[in-house]
Amino acid sequence: MSAMELVESVLTATKYIVDMLVGFAIARRLGIRVPSQLFTATVVPLILIVAMLAAPAFTREALGVILTSFVYAILPMASSALAALALTRGRLTGETARPSHGFAASVIVALLAGFALGAAGLPAPTWLIDPLLLLLVFLAGLELGSHRELRFDLGLATLPLASLAGSLAASLALYPLTGVTPAVAAGMGWYTFTGPYLYTASGDPRLAAIGFLANLIREQIAIIIVPLAAHRIPLAAAVALGGVTTMDTTLPIYVATYGPRGALAAATHGAILTLLVPILVPLVYTLLH
Repeated sequence: MSAMELVESVLTATKYIVDMLVGFAIARRLGIRVPSQLFTATVVPLILIVAMLAAPAFTREALGVILTSFVYAILPMASSALAALALTRGRLTGETARPSHGFAASVIVALLAGFALGAAGLPAPTWLIDPLLLLLVFLAGLELGSHRELRFDLGLATLPLASLAGSLAASLALYPLTGVTPAVAAGMGWYTFTGPYLYTASGDPRLAAIGFLANLIREQIAIIIVPLAAHRIPLAAAVALGGVTTMDTTLPIYVATYGPRGALAAATHGAILTLLVPILVPLVYTLLH
């Protein structure tokens, strides 16, 4: 990864962090509360667009690539969740999680519709992605700022490190069996970075496809599982499942299901991983190849 790409990654993370802080400051000043329907209206079109973009890759790639991608999504996710639980030992909690079946149904419909539209060859309106991300991060800032009782603690900073360590441990265990670089799992759900980087580093389209699909699948599984099973999943484990996406695309899910404390944990987790992933993916790939 070039110095310019690293700078761009840091600037992207900074943009979202500043966006959230602006929303936070406005809510603290004006006492604004965000209707849950507004989060749904923001995230559903975003999921639709991402699914449209992913559809050609799912339909074009061989079954083996897709199965490998699922393995490199599910096992690192599970390992991340276990590592997060071991680190926090139940100390990191949100509100009593409330199932959000209406929100989950909207997400699943958007996901399926996006795959159908993308498979049909319709172009995705990619120009909407960044404005939608900025909007939902801003809304999350408003939500955080409206709850004055929130307090930051050390567990929020160490959670992403445990999540990342768990993901890497699972991928290192798989490496001798599959030959697929653990750099795939180091992507932590950031498919738009991991897939393209692995192609430029290796020139191998199969590896690039696995890097893209595994991280995309991680995001989509989190989108589906967290709202459906929130009342059964502790906050730390649920946040770890989402990887880097907990700062943006999956953030509204944590707001809706775990309350403001969940939003703070998710945003911190995703922000730290956003800074680490562009460094660790190239480092892991270089060290093992």
